[in-house]
Amino acid sequence: MHSSGFEFNKEKMFLHFNGLMFEFNEKFKGTKTTKEKQQNYELFQLFHDEFLFRSYYAYSLLKRMRLLKEKALKTQFEGLKPQLNISDEREILYSSFMTREYIYFVMPFLNTLFILQDRIMLLIKQYQNIKFTKPVQKPNETNKHFKGKLRRFRDSIQKFPGYGNNDFKILNKFSKPIQKLVKDYWNNHAKDIRQYRNLDQHQYQLYYHSFYRLKPKEEFVLYLPDKITRDIKLYEITYNRKIVALELFESEFRAFHDFVESMLKQIKVEPVEIQPGLSFSPLEGLAKYKLGTLLSTLVIGNEAITFRISNINDPNSEAKRLDPPKSIPNNITSFKWEFK
Repeated sequence: MHSSGFEFNKEKMFLHFNGLMFEFNEKFKGTKTTKEKQQNYELFQLFHDEFLFRSYYAYSLLKRMRLLKEKALKTQFEGLKPQLNISDEREILYSSFMTREYIYFVMPFLNTLFILQDRIMLLIKQYQNIKFTKPVQKPNETNKHFKGKLRRFRDSIQKFPGYGNNDFKILNKFSKPIQKLVKDYWNNHAKDIRQYRNLDQHQYQLYYHSFYRLKPKEEFVLYLPDKITRDIKLYEITYNRKIVALELFESEFRAFHDFVESMLKQIKVEPVEIQPGLSFSPLEGLAKYKLGTLLSTLVIGNEAITFRISNINDPNSEAKRLDPPKSIPNNITSFKWEFK
């Protein structure tokens, strides 16, 4: 989490969310460990790390789009402008290899935000130990109908509360203040951004309206469709509102961040800075590796720290650190995009 920690700490982002893991750890202290508790803990840790990773991924996509727009595309256009014979045009239908690089970030961003919206409610559900009751089969229900209800139940607990048909009133399991935050965020933000994601995923690519806008200021823009509905037909899509994709994405990412932090403040989670740590490990864990079969290297700033993976000695430890720890100098600490 080194990169995400550096950026998010500097911007004061997702610090209450990071505190969620510390609060969750506190719940396990002094309690009897059972197999179920250990599985829940590992699952929570996995979702927590995934959430931070995906949050930084979405954040970095927007940073790269902004960099492409302001540094590369602007410079390219200014070099071409004297030869374009512009008269009274307000926009230029603009395409280059860099505009393609720019629009390649649209779908990953929408998909990532879509996933994050679902994940945060699962994490809070698990943190607060909220249980969902499975539907009980009634004697007069056919097997097919009952299986359909079970399928809808499984689908519903993985959807953002309030989205689609929710037969089991999952949102009612949360406190009233949380319910209000979710409903407000859904109505003011999440609903529209998810519609764009679904439109792009299932019906229509959001890539066709890229322009270099000349007025009110000169800038590259990718326009998004006007307000859309779930079942909109392609011929009904309009672009009259001139919604600039990057501006909307940046404001929506900030709105999502504020929504997450507001919920965690509501349940009294304190902010904690993100510390460097092992971002990735095999899904099955490290304890199964015998001494000498796996080496792990963690690069932080100007040095790298090496760990020898071992399943011996402390049975509660997944990795045995070298004694003494071995630090290796690291000369590559950053990289820079260059466009020729």
